[in-house]
Amino acid sequence: MTVGWGVIGLGEYADRHLMPAIMQSSNGKLVAVCHYRKDKAEFFASRNAAERSYVSLQEMVSDPDVDVIALCTPVNQHAEQGIQAAQAGKHVWAEIPMEATVAAAEALVEGCRKAGVKLGVGFEHR
Repeated sequence: MTVGWGVIGLGEYADRHLMPAIMQSSNGKLVAVCHYRKDKAEFFASRNAAERSYVSLQEMVSDPDVDVIALCTPVNQHAEQGIQAAQAGKHVWAEIPMEATVAAAEALVEGCRKAGVKLGVGFEHR
């Protein structure tokens, strides 16, 4: 089974760490990227072989080929974006830290639980 990834937030972490990991995965596929600037989303998509680029998270979570949304945005946006993705039936992977406050992190956990999707948190530095 191939897992379709959608990535929001196209900064250094997504570019240098997440993209290579997805591309080297035996079952992962970069389906879509999202950035509020269309030119950046299109450039990033073409450079990383993403099938599509979006300027809004709502568009990306509506994509039936995206199974997981990776949140590489500023930490204080993870809960809102993750809950939106979960409500659309997408699994959520958040870069660390999961959120800026305990309350927001708990809201993200609860939002994914209620939606019946998995929540993962990147923690590569052990």
